[in-house]
Amino acid sequence: MTPTETATPIAPAPTSGPSGSSTSPFGLPELSPLDVFVLAVLAFHLVLPSEPFTFPIVSHTATLFLLAPLGLICLVRAAMGREHASMALVAFLVSATISGLLAHSPVFSIRGDVTSWMTLAATAAAAGWWALGRRLGFGARQVLPWVLVAGMTLNALVGVLQVSVDRQAGLLASIGGRAQGLLDNPVFYGSVWAGAAGWLIARGALRPVGPWTLGVFGAGFATGLSGSRAATIAVVIVALGALAARRSAQTAANVLAVGLGIFVASMLSRAQSSAATLDRIATNTGVDFRRELWLAGLRSVPRRPLFGHGLNHFSTAVDGELTRAFLLANQSSDVGNPTRAPHNFV
Repeated sequence: MTPTETATPIAPAPTSGPSGSSTSPFGLPELSPLDVFVLAVLAFHLVLPSEPFTFPIVSHTATLFLLAPLGLICLVRAAMGREHASMALVAFLVSATISGLLAHSPVFSIRGDVTSWMTLAATAAAAGWWALGRRLGFGARQVLPWVLVAGMTLNALVGVLQVSVDRQAGLLASIGGRAQGLLDNPVFYGSVWAGAAGWLIARGALRPVGPWTLGVFGAGFATGLSGSRAATIAVVIVALGALAARRSAQTAANVLAVGLGIFVASMLSRAQSSAATLDRIATNTGVDFRRELWLAGLRSVPRRPLFGHGLNHFSTAVDGELTRAFLLANQSSDVGNPTRAPHNFV
């Protein structure tokens, strides 16, 4: 280089994360417009209260269907690319469509009403969300758990109030003393918290005992407020699985934190109502009821063995399979109409 020459400044190379993902100049994960849109709709879905909004355009149903067209396009493209899971899901939706068209009431099976979660339309929309989740970039997959935990933390705060005041209607209403947060149903609330808890437990296994352990305690507590046995047992299994895979003080602390959180939630629920999660697990409340419904569903298979009775037609499927004594005994259950749905199974 001669004295008159000047060096050309070299721009810094973009930073990269795992799998070649780039980050922003601020060190934050880089998100595509699709990533931002999907994460924003998810956040809105988690924090949107079901009360006092009653219009279809402002509801969980609306946010579910908002991403459905784009998601279904992604699903079909993945299936055409011979992605096995997507191919299986498309095959299920095709079968469900044929079943719906052959159902006693095709419109009720395919569309139902605006609040129905058991129709073909709602199932297809959920499949679209699943397909979109598989298309998220690496940066979005880093941000997604934080969006989930943040949204569900707000739900947990609402859930604490619901269990504490135990109102019969409005935003702070609980279902039989069980928290439902902002998600319309304790099962929805508990299931989403179980997923968030699984992520916290997995991450907490790699962190020193401290803030992450407190987060795991909060996840156990929030899940326990739902009174959902399936969600609660799933969280315990994940914690024990983490302990078996990585025996350390951190994972042992996580197991204790989850157990303590569930216990505290049960004590709070028991103080306000009879819906404590631990009591529901110990007494098998509702197990006989569900078993009878599932057995009735199995007995209905021979009548239409190929395509079934159609989604949202459980009442039609089990018509004549349940005794009058069973129906009368369960009219006051938390599902109202005992044959409306198989209760936890589509």
